[in-house]
Amino acid sequence: MTKGLTKKRNYFIILLASVLVVILAVLIGVRESSKVTIRPTPTPQGGNLKEYKSDILDFTVRVPNNFSVQEKSSSVEIISSGGSLYVDRNGTNFENLKDYINDLDRRNNKSKISVERSLIIDGYEGQVRLINGDSGDFQKEYMIFVDGIVYVIFTNKEPLFNDLDQIAQSFRYTP
Repeated sequence: MTKGLTKKRNYFIILLASVLVVILAVLIGVRESSKVTIRPTPTPQGGNLKEYKSDILDFTVRVPNNFSVQEKSSSVEIISSGGSLYVDRNGTNFENLKDYINDLDRRNNKSKISVERSLIIDGYEGQVRLINGDSGDFQKEYMIFVDGIVYVIFTNKEPLFNDLDQIAQSFRYTP
């Protein structure tokens, strides 16, 4: 009788392990398929861009000619007929972008981030992230770490994501 019970228990453990493996594989597949891919768009060559220099926030970007720029005390709004992109500047005591982002994610809901990718912009460490909004929309943001400053360039208007890519990749720190 003990031998039969041990055999049943072993079958049960194998069955349970198999079910858990299948559930895990499905969850990973669903998570991977729900990700939106971030494909940075190279900045186009030619005369359809103008350079904008912020003397207050110490940066320069290239923006499409049909966009206007409004500078505020701690941010810049880049405006088009389809919506706005923003550039914010935050001071930090962290020595690198990774530590800054880890602290930010610890305080916020990291589960809303569907895509993250590290990159270099103007020789500085950066990261591009896609964040799921509560209403099913997305916010795309670039973070660039420059000497104790984090520049965040972002929009929640999906039709402006390509423009955001171009503007963020043209970022230059100009103290």
